[in-house]
Amino acid sequence: MFTTNEIGAQFKAADDLYNLFLEVDKLHWDNKEHGRHLASPQGTAIGPVWAAMCIKDALRTHQFLRGILQAIRVMQAKLSGQRIHLLYAGTGPFATLALPLTTVLSAEEIQFTFIEVNEVSISTLQKAIEAFEIQPFIYKFIRGDATNFTTDPENPVHIIVTETMQAGLQKEPQV
Repeated sequence: MFTTNEIGAQFKAADDLYNLFLEVDKLHWDNKEHGRHLASPQGTAIGPVWAAMCIKDALRTHQFLRGILQAIRVMQAKLSGQRIHLLYAGTGPFATLALPLTTVLSAEEIQFTFIEVNEVSISTLQKAIEAFEIQPFIYKFIRGDATNFTTDPENPVHIIVTETMQAGLQKEPQV
């Protein structure tokens, strides 16, 4: 998906990715838990079903993945061989902007810390990690609000990713 500029291929790849994730764990439109947004004093985290639907915005997903991969390559050049630590705040149910990177990077090149507040998203993401056998890529999985996160001085974060756009910059708690 993130290696082509052909729009038709991007839309097909986004749709295929969405369907692949749904094979791992079905999110149900009719289940109120799956669509429920979570409000906190810091803002609102969108429900898992809505977060999963963001994959279908193929151009957005494509641009995010390309940008993140480019950031990783820049950090690799800067840190000459050191494993890159990427923090992903607000992963949604599929960590859409991280899991596809495991197909082009090795666990020796990248490690992820995932922060997610929604229990349905956490459960779904853990199933995906197990199904795709990518546990070696995961440094830490944090269940909680990203606004309360503090970095580990023993393992510094090199890149921070959050899926926020437009109005989300004011409303999503991790920002």
